Formats: sequence, structure tokens, C-alpha cells
Amino acid sequence: MAILETIQGILLAMWIAIVLFLLSGFFFIDDKKKIRVFIVREQSAAIMERLGKFKREVRPGLHWKIPFVDRIAAILNLRVLSLNFSAEHTRTKDEVLVDLNFSVQWRIRNERGMPSAAYYVLSDLQAQIKSMVLDTTRTLIPDTTLDNLFTRKNDIAKEVESKIKTLMDGIFKESPATEAQISAIDIIKVLIEDINPPEAVAEAMNAIEAEKRQTIAAKSRAENERRLKVADAEAMRDAIKTIREDNQGMSEREILAAFLEMQRLETWRTMGAGKTVLIAGGDPITRGIVAGNEATREGQGRAD
Repeated sequence: MAILETIQGILLAMWIAIVLFLLSGFFFIDDKKKIRVFIVREQSAAIMERLGKFKREVRPGLHWKIPFVDRIAAILNLRVLSLNFSAEHTRTKDEVLVDLNFSVQWRIRNERGMPSAAYYVLSDLQAQIKSMVLDTTRTLIPDTTLDNLFTRKNDIAKEVESKIKTLMDGIFKESPATEAQISAIDIIKVLIEDINPPEAVAEAMNAIEAEKRQTIAAKSRAENERRLKVADAEAMRDAIKTIREDNQGMSEREILAAFLEMQRLETWRTMGAGKTVLIAGGDPITRGIVAGNEATREGQGRAD
């Protein structure tokens, strides 16, 4: 009886050891790649290898692995990520060295087979994305002047983005490690956030812009003055025409004298600002013409 109890105790201990051993095969993956229990987090994917060979992609949820046989080769973040870096000392067409600050928004595609393709095709995702952007930038910027670089910043960023996507697709199509027909890396957006020319160049550009604005302002003032002069000349022409039509038989000298008298009267009226002003001078004919015009004006005012 004692022997039987001993055997049962040994068997129970063995079963407990086996259960604990099997439970060690459950795991939990978080962003710090720690192995805990039971679950893979959302927006993550784990790459499982069996005896050094790719076995499957582990998706969010409860999973099992065989201890000492299966291993988690990597945990990939499937969320949208941002990669920020600078392209330093990039030479423009007009021989200016500039620093470009880039921001690349990218992610690993979530479709089945894409996380494993990204892991086995590209050894360092962010470093290779950065390298592609820098290489593409250094082929585009030498054909662009500094002024165009500022004005076409968004267009250049879109061109870099397009070329990077094409390069990525080519890498995955040609890789023997995957049968993917498109890149497992989705380049969402490439932005040129800032352009930093040398300080001396920046100061010169600011001075040039200030001079341009001053030139535009001077041209605007000159144009306004020209329009005022044209308007004054047209008003003079119309006034002389009216005097000529209302006073047939007058000589050109008398018409001009009458016009000047009207101008003098208008000047004094403006200076008087509504006050009564007595004005002496002028020949009788001119005063008669002016008086007639004043009477006409007053009559029109009462009619209105």
C-alpha cells in the first residue's frame, strides 16, 4: 500500500511538472518584447520560427508555442510610424548647400504575409527608408535652384514619395524571400518640413525679398500717381470743352483764362471749407463765365 501511494505521488508530481512545463509555452507580447502570458497585443504581429525556419505570423490573441522548438524572432508594430531626419549639405543647382528636414509617415501593411515579408526582406526598416529618401533627394535637388526649392517644396516631397514607393515595390517583387507583388512597407506621406540654407544665404535672401517688396510698392505708388494725373488731364479736357461749347466765339486764350479762373475759384472754395470768401481779380469776360457756371451749378443743386 505504501509503495502504491509513493507511485501515485510520483505520478502526480510528474503531471504537475508536465503541466507547468506546457504552460511555459504560452506567451504575451507587448511593445517592449517581453514574454509573459497568453496574448499578442492589437496592432502588433509576431514572427514565429520553428527550429530556425519561418513557421507563421502570430496575430493578436491567445497563442501556443512549443518550448525549445518555437521561438519569437521579432515583434512588429503595425501602427503608423513617423521617421524624422535631415538631409545635410545637399547641393542645389545654383551651388548652395542646404539642410532639408524630412518627416516620413510609414507603416507595415497588415495584410497576411506582409509583416513576415517586411521582416525577412529588409533588415533595418527605418535605416533603409531613410537611405532611400536621402539617395532620391540627392538626385533631385541638384536640378533645382534654391528659389524653386522653396516654391516647389511640396511637389518635390511628392516626387520623392513616388520614387520611394516604386523602389520599395521593386525590392519586394525581386526578393526570393517573398512572393509579394507590392511592397510590405506602405509609405503614407513624405514631408519636407524645413529648408535651412547657410545663414549668410538666408540673410541675402531676406534682403532680396525686402527689396522686391519695396520695388513693388514703388511701382504701385507710381501707377496710382499716373492714374491721378490722367484723371486730372481728362477733367481739364472736359472742362475746357464745356467752356468752349457754352461760349461760342471765344478765343482759345480767353477759354484758357476762364478755365484757370475756375480752377482758382475751386481752390479758394476748398480752402474756405464752406466759409464765404471774396475773390478779386480776373477780366470781365472771365468773371462773367465763372459767374454763369456758378449760377448753373447752384441751379442744379436746388433741382437735386
